[in-house]
Amino acid sequence: MDVLRFKKPAAIWEEALPLGNGFLGAMVYGKTDKELIEMNEDSLWTGTQMERCNPLSRENIGEIRKLLKQGKVEDGQRLAERSFFASTPHSRHYQPLGQV
Repeated sequence: MDVLRFKKPAAIWEEALPLGNGFLGAMVYGKTDKELIEMNEDSLWTGTQMERCNPLSRENIGEIRKLLKQGKVEDGQRLAERSFFASTPHSRHYQPLGQV
């Protein structure tokens, strides 16, 4: 079994251990006397609604699959990068969900 060991608890956010699945995230500080977990969730963000889905993804998924099945992995990867990355240059900033 793999084990993570730290010499001391995290003092600041950048030192905490990140956990999450892309939608729900947490930063675990590793304090033994009173643990601190800061959480955020994908729907809590600054600004207004933003559609970031790339419209090219649907029309190119078949071609990407075909290239990968043919062993043309680099060609498939290049097409996927053009087709699946977000269509806006940056995302909004997450806001904290809370502390546990």
